[in-house]
Amino acid sequence: MKDGIKRYDYFELEEYLKNIKISDSVKFQLEDITDSTYVLFKNFEGYSDEEVDDYSRRVENNFIVFNNLNERSNISSKELLDNNLIYNKNTITEEGIKKIHKILYPECPNEYRDNENRMGSVDIYGNEYVNGYGPYAKDVPKYMAEVIKVFKDEYSYDCSDNPYIAGIILNLLISKIQPFKDANKRTARAIQNLKFTDRINELYGTNLKLSPVNLASRVLEYSPVFNKRFNNVEFNLEHKTNDAINAWINFHLNRAEDQLYYLNNKIKQRNSIHPLTLETKHYGFTSDNIENGTRQVRRGLR
Repeated sequence: MKDGIKRYDYFELEEYLKNIKISDSVKFQLEDITDSTYVLFKNFEGYSDEEVDDYSRRVENNFIVFNNLNERSNISSKELLDNNLIYNKNTITEEGIKKIHKILYPECPNEYRDNENRMGSVDIYGNEYVNGYGPYAKDVPKYMAEVIKVFKDEYSYDCSDNPYIAGIILNLLISKIQPFKDANKRTARAIQNLKFTDRINELYGTNLKLSPVNLASRVLEYSPVFNKRFNNVEFNLEHKTNDAINAWINFHLNRAEDQLYYLNNKIKQRNSIHPLTLETKHYGFTSDNIENGTRQVRRGLR
């Protein structure tokens, strides 16, 4: 016990995930988001995966410039591609996560932390407010080995087949484990996008490398809400934390809705997908694949 906040011994992530129950209100929200995702993907029909990736990359660049965002806050698609950091559940490794972290914060040690870190904030007068502590440093390697299993779908939990939920839960786990000395939430957002894309490829038969809905791009605009929702989630097996986790999921789904609205309106205003000249193209977004993938997503919410 330190600063009145208890530290918790190691527990299995599989047990933690089993306790998650997605609320009806979040499921209703997911149904609406599925409809908006369907509209977006119908705009991609007839374009190759490579063309959609190119479009996603250009949208990301425009969004960063237009909103005056610091690129270091999120890993860019160019950095992912140039450094071969595109992982799916068959290729993800702890070393891969460390490589992503190194790109995001090259000055920070790239190995798992050896200190007992704390989470909180500092006010304008320099006063520190501690909201919680990450797991003991000795337990971080065990937790991260389990994170890989979660990414690989070796653990099942409520709505884990849904692309949005799968990414959001991984984001939560890495952010709570705090595996590195710094840049943990940035790393978690990158893994969230990778898992979302991996799940979309599974469901829709695509071969995308980049997330067609950048789930990280809107988070920093709402950091006070993010911090409140994050701090309310208990990371242990002693507390019932379902309401807080659903509130955390709701926050991220709201950001996804913002991004989908932005993307769908951008496409509607002008034909902004410019075909590439490629010798070989994989047309993942066909009418059949979009319909079949959307049906699978909706089935998972029942």
